[in-house]
Amino acid sequence: MFKTKQIIYFIFNFYIDAAWARAGFLERDELIRIRNHTSDLEGHPTPRLPFVDVATGSLGQGLGVACGMAYSSKYLDNVNNVYFTIMGDAETGEGSVWEAASFASFYNLNNMIAFVDVNRLGQGTETSLKVCPFP
Repeated sequence: MFKTKQIIYFIFNFYIDAAWARAGFLERDELIRIRNHTSDLEGHPTPRLPFVDVATGSLGQGLGVACGMAYSSKYLDNVNNVYFTIMGDAETGEGSVWEAASFASFYNLNNMIAFVDVNRLGQGTETSLKVCPFP
C-alpha cells in the first residue's frame, strides 16, 4: 500500500544552529558568523545548507509547511512518511500556527508530530506572556 517510509524533520527555531554544529552538520566556527549577511546561518534555516529542504522564513510558517507535506504524503502520494517539527513558544503566538494546528486536527494528520520548546524567549526579548502559552 505505501511506497516508502521516511522520517522527515522540520526544525524552525533560529537557534537550532548550535545543535547542528554539535551533531557535526556545521563547523563550530560557523556559529560566530550567525545572522551575518555573508553567513549561511541567516537565523532561520534555508536551503543554502545541504541538509535543509525548505526555507521557513517568518515565525509561524513552519508548521503550515509540515502540515502540507504530511497531508500530501497521507492523502495524495500514499506514502507513509512521518514529519517532526520543533517550534519555539514565541512562534505559537502567530495566527498561522493555530490555523495549521486546526488544519492538522481536521485532516487527522497523525503522521506529523509538533514539539514546542517553551523557553519563554523570543528572538530578541522574552515572550509577551512570559509564561507557557498552553493551559
